[in-house]
Amino acid sequence: MIFIDSSAWVFGFFVITMISVAILNGANGVYQNSIYGVVADFPPSFTNAIILGNNLCGTFVTLISIFTMLVSKDPQWAAFFYFSVALLVIAACFVSFFMLGRFEFYVHFTEKARRKDTEHEQEEQEEEVISFQRYTEVLKQGWMQMFNVFCVFFVTLTIFPTIMADVKLYRPQGEKYDFFVPENFFAAVTCFLLFNVFATIGSTIANFVQWPNPQTLWIPVVARFALIPAFMFCNYRPLTRSWPVYIESEWIFISLGVVMSVTSGYFSSLGMMYAPRVVDPKNSRIAGMMAAFFLILGICCGILNTFFVSYFIDHLRH
Repeated sequence: MIFIDSSAWVFGFFVITMISVAILNGANGVYQNSIYGVVADFPPSFTNAIILGNNLCGTFVTLISIFTMLVSKDPQWAAFFYFSVALLVIAACFVSFFMLGRFEFYVHFTEKARRKDTEHEQEEQEEEVISFQRYTEVLKQGWMQMFNVFCVFFVTLTIFPTIMADVKLYRPQGEKYDFFVPENFFAAVTCFLLFNVFATIGSTIANFVQWPNPQTLWIPVVARFALIPAFMFCNYRPLTRSWPVYIESEWIFISLGVVMSVTSGYFSSLGMMYAPRVVDPKNSRIAGMMAAFFLILGICCGILNTFFVSYFIDHLRH
Protein backbone atom coordinates (compact mmCIF):
# COMPACT_ATOMS: atom_id res chain seq x y z
CA MET A 1 0.00 0.00 0.00
CA ILE A 2 3.05 2.26 0.11
CA PHE A 3 2.76 3.26 -3.53
CA ILE A 4 -1.05 3.50 -3.61
CA ASP A 5 -2.51 6.97 -3.94
CA SER A 6 -4.86 7.26 -0.96
CA SER A 7 -5.75 10.93 -1.40
CA ALA A 8 -9.27 10.01 -2.57
CA TRP A 9 -10.02 7.72 0.39
CA VAL A 10 -8.03 9.16 3.28
CA PHE A 11 -10.41 8.00 6.01
CA GLY A 12 -10.60 4.46 4.66
CA PHE A 13 -6.83 4.31 4.40
CA PHE A 14 -6.56 5.59 7.97
CA VAL A 15 -8.97 2.91 9.24
CA ILE A 16 -7.12 0.13 7.43
CA THR A 17 -3.80 1.41 8.74
CA MET A 18 -5.05 1.59 12.34
CA ILE A 19 -6.54 -1.91 12.16
CA SER A 20 -3.28 -3.23 10.72
CA VAL A 21 -1.26 -1.52 13.45
CA ALA A 22 -3.56 -2.92 16.16
CA ILE A 23 -3.29 -6.46 14.78
CA LEU A 24 0.47 -6.25 14.35
CA ASN A 25 1.08 -4.87 17.83
CA GLY A 26 -1.30 -7.38 19.40
CA ALA A 27 0.49 -10.21 17.65
CA ASN A 28 3.84 -8.75 18.68
CA GLY A 29 2.72 -8.60 22.31
CA VAL A 30 1.61 -12.24 22.30
CA TYR A 31 4.78 -13.34 20.53
CA GLN A 32 7.07 -11.35 22.83
CA ASN A 33 5.39 -12.58 26.00
CA SER A 34 5.57 -16.15 24.74
CA ILE A 35 9.27 -15.81 23.98
CA TYR A 36 9.97 -14.41 27.45
CA GLY A 37 8.07 -17.36 28.89
CA VAL A 38 10.10 -19.83 26.85
CA VAL A 39 13.51 -18.36 27.68
CA ALA A 40 12.64 -18.26 31.39
CA ASP A 41 13.55 -21.96 31.43
CA PHE A 42 17.05 -21.13 30.22
CA PRO A 43 20.03 -19.44 31.91
CA PRO A 44 19.53 -15.69 32.58
CA SER A 45 21.78 -14.63 29.71
CA PHE A 46 19.16 -15.92 27.27
CA THR A 47 16.55 -13.58 28.73
CA ASN A 48 18.99 -10.73 28.32
CA ALA A 49 19.50 -11.74 24.69
CA ILE A 50 15.95 -10.58 23.92
CA ILE A 51 16.55 -7.14 25.43
CA LEU A 52 19.87 -6.97 23.61
CA GLY A 53 18.18 -7.95 20.35
CA ASN A 54 15.58 -5.20 20.75
CA ASN A 55 18.29 -2.59 21.20
CA LEU A 56 20.33 -3.92 18.29
CA CYS A 57 17.21 -3.77 16.15
CA GLY A 58 16.74 -0.12 17.08
CA THR A 59 20.35 0.61 16.17
CA PHE A 60 19.93 -1.12 12.82
CA VAL A 61 16.75 0.81 12.01
CA THR A 62 18.39 4.10 12.97
CA LEU A 63 21.37 3.41 10.73
CA ILE A 64 18.99 2.61 7.88
CA SER A 65 17.16 5.88 8.53
CA ILE A 66 20.39 7.89 8.45
CA PHE A 67 21.52 6.06 5.33
CA THR A 68 18.26 6.73 3.48
CA MET A 69 18.39 10.39 4.52
CA LEU A 70 21.81 10.57 2.91
CA VAL A 71 21.04 8.77 -0.35
CA SER A 72 17.32 9.34 -0.94
CA LYS A 73 14.73 12.01 -0.33
CA ASP A 74 11.81 9.79 -1.35
CA PRO A 75 9.92 8.64 1.79
CA GLN A 76 7.99 6.00 -0.18
CA TRP A 77 11.09 4.06 -1.12
CA ALA A 78 12.45 4.46 2.39
CA ALA A 79 9.23 3.01 3.81
CA PHE A 80 9.30 0.20 1.26
CA PHE A 81 12.83 -0.71 2.32
CA TYR A 82 11.96 -0.59 6.04
CA PHE A 83 8.92 -2.82 5.71
CA SER A 84 10.75 -5.23 3.41
CA VAL A 85 13.48 -5.70 6.00
CA ALA A 86 10.87 -6.13 8.74
CA LEU A 87 9.06 -8.77 6.70
CA LEU A 88 12.26 -10.72 6.16
CA VAL A 89 13.10 -10.59 9.86
CA ILE A 90 9.60 -11.78 10.84
CA ALA A 91 9.86 -14.65 8.38
CA ALA A 92 13.26 -15.60 9.81
CA CYS A 93 11.88 -15.52 13.37
CA PHE A 94 8.90 -17.64 12.37
CA VAL A 95 11.08 -20.30 10.77
CA SER A 96 13.69 -20.28 13.53
CA PHE A 97 11.04 -20.73 16.23
CA PHE A 98 9.95 -24.05 14.74
CA MET A 99 13.55 -25.11 14.25
CA LEU A 100 14.31 -24.79 17.97
CA GLY A 101 12.88 -28.22 18.70
CA ARG A 102 15.69 -29.81 16.71
CA PHE A 103 18.43 -28.51 18.99
CA GLU A 104 19.47 -30.71 21.91
CA PHE A 105 20.23 -27.68 24.05
CA TYR A 106 16.67 -26.39 23.68
CA VAL A 107 15.15 -29.83 24.26
CA HIS A 108 17.23 -30.34 27.40
CA PHE A 109 16.03 -27.18 29.15
CA THR A 110 12.40 -27.45 28.04
CA GLU A 111 12.18 -31.06 29.18
CA LYS A 112 13.79 -30.10 32.47
CA ALA A 113 11.15 -27.41 32.95
CA ARG A 114 8.33 -29.83 32.12
CA ARG A 115 9.59 -32.31 34.71
CA LYS A 116 9.60 -29.58 37.35
CA ASP A 117 6.05 -28.62 36.45
CA THR A 118 4.90 -32.22 36.70
CA GLU A 119 6.53 -32.69 40.08
CA HIS A 120 4.83 -29.67 41.62
CA GLU A 121 1.35 -29.81 40.13
CA GLN A 122 -1.35 -31.59 42.07
CA GLU A 123 -3.51 -33.63 39.77
CA GLU A 124 -6.60 -33.44 41.95
CA GLN A 125 -6.85 -29.66 41.63
CA GLU A 126 -8.69 -28.06 38.76
CA GLU A 127 -6.52 -26.30 36.20
CA GLU A 128 -8.16 -22.92 36.83
CA VAL A 129 -7.41 -23.10 40.55
CA ILE A 130 -3.81 -24.06 39.88
CA SER A 131 -3.36 -21.21 37.45
CA PHE A 132 -4.82 -18.62 39.82
CA GLN A 133 -2.74 -19.84 42.73
CA ARG A 134 0.45 -19.92 40.70
CA TYR A 135 -0.02 -16.44 39.27
CA THR A 136 -0.74 -15.09 42.75
CA GLU A 137 2.31 -16.87 44.11
CA VAL A 138 4.52 -15.49 41.34
CA LEU A 139 3.27 -11.96 41.95
CA LYS A 140 3.96 -12.23 45.68
CA GLN A 141 7.47 -13.54 45.13
CA GLY A 142 8.48 -11.42 42.16
CA TRP A 143 6.53 -8.17 42.50
CA MET A 144 9.68 -6.18 43.16
CA GLN A 145 11.22 -7.21 39.84
CA MET A 146 7.92 -6.51 38.06
CA PHE A 147 8.02 -3.06 39.64
CA ASN A 148 11.62 -2.57 38.51
CA VAL A 149 10.84 -3.56 34.93
CA PHE A 150 7.80 -1.27 34.84
CA CYS A 151 9.71 1.72 36.23
CA VAL A 152 12.68 1.30 33.90
CA PHE A 153 10.51 1.32 30.80
CA PHE A 154 8.19 4.02 32.15
CA VAL A 155 11.10 6.43 32.56
CA THR A 156 12.73 5.36 29.30
CA LEU A 157 9.60 5.75 27.17
CA THR A 158 8.74 9.06 28.82
CA ILE A 159 12.10 10.42 27.69
CA PHE A 160 12.76 8.46 24.51
CA PRO A 161 11.96 9.31 21.85
CA THR A 162 9.46 12.11 22.53
CA ILE A 163 11.54 14.40 24.72
CA MET A 164 14.97 13.59 23.30
CA ALA A 165 13.85 13.99 19.70
CA ASP A 166 12.35 17.41 20.45
CA VAL A 167 15.42 18.83 22.19
CA LYS A 168 17.10 21.38 19.94
CA LEU A 169 20.57 22.85 19.97
CA TYR A 170 20.53 25.89 22.24
CA ARG A 171 22.08 29.04 20.86
CA PRO A 172 21.35 32.71 21.64
CA GLN A 173 19.05 34.29 19.10
CA GLY A 174 20.90 35.26 15.95
CA GLU A 175 23.77 32.81 16.30
CA LYS A 176 24.24 30.20 13.59
CA TYR A 177 24.07 26.45 14.04
CA ASP A 178 27.65 25.33 14.72
CA PHE A 179 27.43 21.78 16.10
CA PHE A 180 29.56 19.15 14.37
CA VAL A 181 26.48 17.03 13.55
CA PRO A 182 24.50 18.53 10.63
CA GLU A 183 21.26 20.12 11.77
CA ASN A 184 18.99 17.73 9.86
CA PHE A 185 20.77 14.78 11.50
CA PHE A 186 20.82 16.19 15.04
CA ALA A 187 17.80 14.24 16.32
CA ALA A 188 18.74 11.08 14.44
CA VAL A 189 22.21 11.03 16.01
CA THR A 190 21.70 12.51 19.50
CA CYS A 191 18.38 10.75 20.10
CA PHE A 192 17.83 7.56 18.13
CA LEU A 193 21.37 6.42 17.39
CA LEU A 194 22.71 7.44 20.79
CA PHE A 195 19.94 5.69 22.70
CA ASN A 196 20.04 2.42 20.80
CA VAL A 197 23.83 2.14 20.78
CA PHE A 198 24.25 2.84 24.49
CA ALA A 199 21.22 0.78 25.49
CA THR A 200 22.85 -2.11 23.64
CA ILE A 201 26.05 -1.48 25.58
CA GLY A 202 24.08 -1.46 28.84
CA SER A 203 22.39 -4.75 28.00
CA THR A 204 25.73 -6.29 27.06
CA ILE A 205 27.28 -5.24 30.37
CA ALA A 206 24.47 -7.06 32.18
CA ASN A 207 25.76 -10.34 30.76
CA PHE A 208 28.98 -9.92 32.73
CA VAL A 209 28.02 -7.81 35.74
CA GLN A 210 24.85 -8.27 37.78
CA TRP A 211 24.82 -5.49 40.34
CA PRO A 212 22.91 -4.47 42.38
CA ASN A 213 21.26 -7.62 43.63
CA PRO A 214 17.52 -8.33 43.26
CA GLN A 215 16.74 -6.87 46.70
CA THR A 216 18.37 -3.48 46.05
CA LEU A 217 17.85 -3.02 42.32
CA TRP A 218 14.85 -0.79 43.02
CA ILE A 219 17.09 1.97 44.45
CA PRO A 220 18.85 3.02 41.20
CA VAL A 221 15.69 2.22 39.23
CA VAL A 222 13.66 4.72 41.26
CA ALA A 223 16.55 7.21 41.13
CA ARG A 224 16.21 7.23 37.31
CA PHE A 225 12.97 9.21 37.69
CA ALA A 226 15.20 12.26 38.24
CA LEU A 227 16.17 12.02 34.57
CA ILE A 228 12.69 13.09 33.47
CA PRO A 229 12.87 16.67 34.86
CA ALA A 230 16.52 16.87 33.81
CA PHE A 231 15.58 16.32 30.17
CA MET A 232 12.55 18.59 30.47
CA PHE A 233 14.80 21.48 31.46
CA CYS A 234 17.03 21.03 28.43
CA ASN A 235 16.06 22.98 25.30
CA TYR A 236 12.94 20.85 24.89
CA ARG A 237 10.11 22.29 22.75
CA PRO A 238 11.85 25.67 22.46
CA LEU A 239 9.08 27.28 20.40
CA THR A 240 6.23 26.53 22.81
CA ARG A 241 7.75 26.02 26.27
CA SER A 242 6.73 28.36 29.08
CA TRP A 243 9.64 27.38 31.32
CA PRO A 244 13.16 28.77 30.95
CA VAL A 245 15.93 26.52 29.67
CA TYR A 246 18.07 25.55 32.64
CA ILE A 247 20.38 23.14 30.79
CA GLU A 248 21.75 24.98 27.77
CA SER A 249 24.78 22.82 26.96
CA GLU A 250 24.29 20.20 24.28
CA TRP A 251 27.07 18.15 25.86
CA ILE A 252 25.18 17.89 29.14
CA PHE A 253 22.12 16.83 27.14
CA ILE A 254 24.18 14.17 25.35
CA SER A 255 25.70 13.03 28.65
CA LEU A 256 22.23 12.68 30.15
CA GLY A 257 21.25 10.69 27.07
CA VAL A 258 24.18 8.34 27.55
CA VAL A 259 23.34 7.81 31.23
CA MET A 260 19.67 7.24 30.50
CA SER A 261 20.40 4.84 27.65
CA VAL A 262 23.02 2.74 29.43
CA THR A 263 20.91 2.46 32.58
CA SER A 264 17.85 1.61 30.50
CA GLY A 265 19.59 -1.29 28.82
CA TYR A 266 21.39 -2.42 31.97
CA PHE A 267 18.57 -2.22 34.52
CA SER A 268 15.93 -3.58 32.15
CA SER A 269 18.16 -6.58 31.51
CA LEU A 270 18.75 -7.11 35.22
CA GLY A 271 15.03 -6.89 35.99
CA MET A 272 14.10 -9.36 33.27
CA MET A 273 16.93 -11.70 34.29
CA TYR A 274 16.08 -11.54 37.99
CA ALA A 275 12.32 -12.08 37.59
CA PRO A 276 12.45 -15.84 36.84
CA ARG A 277 15.17 -16.35 39.45
CA VAL A 278 13.39 -14.89 42.48
CA VAL A 279 10.41 -17.25 42.21
CA ASP A 280 10.15 -21.00 42.65
CA PRO A 281 11.69 -22.88 39.71
CA LYS A 282 8.30 -24.31 38.78
CA ASN A 283 7.02 -20.76 38.23
CA SER A 284 9.95 -19.33 36.28
CA ARG A 285 8.10 -19.44 32.97
CA ILE A 286 5.10 -17.60 34.40
CA ALA A 287 7.43 -15.03 35.99
CA GLY A 288 9.05 -14.39 32.63
CA MET A 289 5.70 -13.77 30.96
CA MET A 290 4.49 -11.55 33.79
CA ALA A 291 7.69 -9.51 33.64
CA ALA A 292 7.10 -9.07 29.91
CA PHE A 293 3.57 -7.85 30.67
CA PHE A 294 4.93 -5.21 33.04
CA LEU A 295 7.50 -4.28 30.41
CA ILE A 296 4.72 -3.55 27.91
CA LEU A 297 2.68 -1.80 30.61
CA GLY A 298 5.65 0.43 31.41
CA ILE A 299 6.05 1.28 27.74
CA CYS A 300 2.37 2.20 27.39
CA CYS A 301 2.29 4.29 30.57
CA GLY A 302 5.55 6.01 29.65
CA ILE A 303 4.19 6.99 26.25
CA LEU A 304 1.00 8.31 27.84
CA ASN A 305 3.06 10.29 30.34
CA THR A 306 4.68 12.23 27.50
CA PHE A 307 1.39 14.07 26.99
CA PHE A 308 1.52 15.33 30.58
CA VAL A 309 5.19 16.28 30.22
CA SER A 310 4.46 18.30 27.08
CA TYR A 311 1.50 20.01 28.73
CA PHE A 312 3.56 20.77 31.83
CA ILE A 313 6.37 22.40 29.86
CA ASP A 314 4.04 24.37 27.59
CA HIS A 315 1.31 25.51 29.97
CA LEU A 316 2.18 25.10 33.66
CA ARG A 317 4.37 28.08 34.39
CA HIS A 318 6.83 28.00 37.26
